[in-house]
Amino acid sequence: MPSAPPTIGCVRVYKINTFPKTPDARSVHPRGSRQHLLIQLRCESVSGWGECMLSANEPDADILGTVNCLGLLRGMTASQAFAAVHSLYGMWRPQLIEATEFALLDLQGKLTGRSAANMLVLEGRMPVPLLFSIHTRDPDEARRRAILARSQKTAEYVKLRLFGDTDLDRALIAAVREELPSAFILGDAAESYGSPLTNTYEKIGIRLLMLYSAGLNACMDPAPLPLSEWRLLKEFADPLKLCAGTPLRRDPRTINTIDIRLADYFYFRPECFGSVYDAVFLADRLSTQGAHIIVGDNALIGPGCTEWQQLAIAFGACCAEASYKEGDSDFFLSALRSSGSVMINGYFHMIHNVRGFGLELDELALSNAASFTAEL
Repeated sequence: MPSAPPTIGCVRVYKINTFPKTPDARSVHPRGSRQHLLIQLRCESVSGWGECMLSANEPDADILGTVNCLGLLRGMTASQAFAAVHSLYGMWRPQLIEATEFALLDLQGKLTGRSAANMLVLEGRMPVPLLFSIHTRDPDEARRRAILARSQKTAEYVKLRLFGDTDLDRALIAAVREELPSAFILGDAAESYGSPLTNTYEKIGIRLLMLYSAGLNACMDPAPLPLSEWRLLKEFADPLKLCAGTPLRRDPRTINTIDIRLADYFYFRPECFGSVYDAVFLADRLSTQGAHIIVGDNALIGPGCTEWQQLAIAFGACCAEASYKEGDSDFFLSALRSSGSVMINGYFHMIHNVRGFGLELDELALSNAASFTAEL
């Protein structure tokens, strides 16, 4: 008689507080501190890992009320746990659902000898370049960051924060373009180029074409336009390309309704889909219609980095921003024993024959770095 499949015997959480030296360096919104949750699901001697950001600027917040629900997975097989989590869509916080799914994919892959990409029926295996981030109002600092990207061989794709000030943004773009003549520069406007109440898509388009003339290749989320005007703006602003990020986050029904004609690129921000499977479904839907996918970051510092890197590779994304952060990720890199992805010369590579996401971590090192741990 075949042996029964192993069940989850340990559900453990680690709360990590980070205090970035430059709170706004990679985020549109100010975050003086961030509270990250690492999830460990263990079957016998095998563990699966996940990560999400629980809050910002609440370093003393009690997380037990949020994470106690994870305890219900104890005693379940990985397959049973997947079914249980899927039944809780809309009840658990979306980022908690996603982090738990990642942990289960990592665990199930290790138990079955399959990669997470294989379990998600994703075929991409080609290396994906890093999307290097520059966030500053100072053109001289933007130039220094561009020089750093070139020295690190991470200058193929650059995300440059824009501020809705045409003159300032043109100066920032020009500084980066002078140092990186062949880079693809994606401007993250964060909807700073006007309101549909005061600006028509033509007026916004005229300003975007001024950015194009300064050296910008594509603009993400230029203004809070209705979806009906995205297509009009795309046509008006050509040859500048548009990248849609916010439209993917406004409505969970997006995976079924988003119109590929809205933009040339689609920005997948981690923790915004509510489920890994929704992200996979949308990536397949968009890529089969010829759209380009960019995988974002959302301040990930631990397991989520390699997990989204591997998804980017499996999606066939054009670039990926999710990467370890100097300072914030030091605790994790000290605890990391193996991972399913590695960066070589600015490109993320998936390790051959990886099981799950390939994460092996030193639990004691994580416990020492955490401000709070609990077994649920």
